[in-house]
Amino acid sequence: MQAGPGPEGLVWEKETKQIVWKPERAIALAWLRNGMQIAALQEGSASDEFAIYSWPERQLLQRYPVMPALDGWPVDMVLSPQDNLALCMFANEDDVSFEFIDITSQGVSQDCKSQH
Repeated sequence: MQAGPGPEGLVWEKETKQIVWKPERAIALAWLRNGMQIAALQEGSASDEFAIYSWPERQLLQRYPVMPALDGWPVDMVLSPQDNLALCMFANEDDVSFEFIDITSQGVSQDCKSQH
C-alpha cells in the first residue's frame, strides 16, 4: 500500500487493519514470488534504490541503486506479471522518466533503455 506523498510504502494486514511493516524510505512496494518476497523502490540520500526483501522474515535479499535518466524523485513502481521486470517512475517539475529493472535469479540490474 502507498499511504501518501513521500516515503510511505507499507504493508497493512487486512484482518487486523494494522500496519505490520513500513520499510525505511519506501516509496512503493510490490509482492513477488507469490507473496514470498517484496520489491521496494526506496529513496536514498546518495541514490535511490530498488530492493527485494523476503516475506515474512523481512530480510534484505538484494539491493540495487537506480540511476534515473533525469534529476528527479521516485514516484511509483509496478512489476510485470512474470516478476521479471520492474518499471520505476521518477519525476521532477518538468518531466518524467521510466527506469526498467531486470529481475533474474542471478540478481537485479537496471536496463539502460530508459524512456522519458
